[in-house]
Amino acid sequence: MRSNAEVVVCGAGIAGVAAAYHLAVRQHIRRVVLVDERDPLTLTSDKGTQAYRNWWPGPDDTMLRLVSRSIDLLEESAAESGNTIRLSRRGYLFATANEAGATRLASTAERVSALGMGPLRTHPGPLPYAPAPAEGYRDLPIGADLLRGDEIHRTFPYLAKDTVAALHIRRAGWFNAVALGSWLLGRAVAAGVTFMRGRVTGVRADGGRVGGVQLSTGDVIDTERFVIAAGPGLPNVLDLLGVSLPVFSELHAKMTLRDTRQTVRRDAPFLIWIDETQIDWTKAERLQLESDPETRRFAGLLPGGVHVRPVDLAHGDELYLIWTFETAPRPFVWPPEFDARYADARGYVDAIVYPENTREMLSLALRAALHNPGPHLGPFVLPAYLTEETE
Repeated sequence: MRSNAEVVVCGAGIAGVAAAYHLAVRQHIRRVVLVDERDPLTLTSDKGTQAYRNWWPGPDDTMLRLVSRSIDLLEESAAESGNTIRLSRRGYLFATANEAGATRLASTAERVSALGMGPLRTHPGPLPYAPAPAEGYRDLPIGADLLRGDEIHRTFPYLAKDTVAALHIRRAGWFNAVALGSWLLGRAVAAGVTFMRGRVTGVRADGGRVGGVQLSTGDVIDTERFVIAAGPGLPNVLDLLGVSLPVFSELHAKMTLRDTRQTVRRDAPFLIWIDETQIDWTKAERLQLESDPETRRFAGLLPGGVHVRPVDLAHGDELYLIWTFETAPRPFVWPPEFDARYADARGYVDAIVYPENTREMLSLALRAALHNPGPHLGPFVLPAYLTEETE
């Protein structure tokens, strides 16, 4: 079937749905068509950490200005929807146990503050620290707070006792991405946006201008405006145009733990430990890891960047745990293909793991995984691709 549209949006994830919403609702453009071979919001949009921050260290203020504008729009959507999207301003809390890390946090915060993030406040200092509320996003501090000494554990008693510095980024937090996407999509459809199921298989370009798109269903849509919001599928769509950009994808996964003892308080910000970390294996476990070249690195220092946050604000007892130490570029494949060692550990990841048993379960999972070399296909612990530029 042949049809026409003022704009075709390729991809019905959060980016594509937001684009369709703003075109139809905010800009009053008619005949906007949203195209995806899957149901909306089901590829990576419902699988990430669903967090945001205006903390972008550079090299200039480009990303900071872009993200700040995005946060403005998030807050507008929260206000218009009665905050059905559960937008919070808990912030990001970067923590370190060494003075070199503390110096790095302070100098980076000064640089980002100069780019326009907001003021940097030091505690103890002339101004008292203002805690973030468990819920809500209005009338809260911007910039960042750098806590040192006793101020750290007075404010965040659940941090490691050897923490020497904690940097709290204030215009940051998280929201329910599925709720946001559903709200945007509902408003967009009500404004006339049409959803068509299919994969974009061809883009007609005449004299350097888009003239139409072809779908895997055989449908053809004549249009002069084509918005690409394909997420990790971006390189594939660009190939249709003969265009190449320096982007790549990483395959990330997150773990959900039940924190029945409230090791992390439910009103905690998004916690990020920036130091390298060494897992406290037993002697036997360490020897086993060191005996295999593929697992030897797990016996040593692992990269910093362990991320933890409460899943549902002050409710429930679950935590998200994200630790991205696998950062090799991956081609986009769906369903994603995980290394067999992750697959064999899945039984333990899917189980309810209590804090006091975490080390034991990780050890058991790793030991079991070492004996399974076969491939694994299919979703695993809410997988998601992160698409990035090379610079």
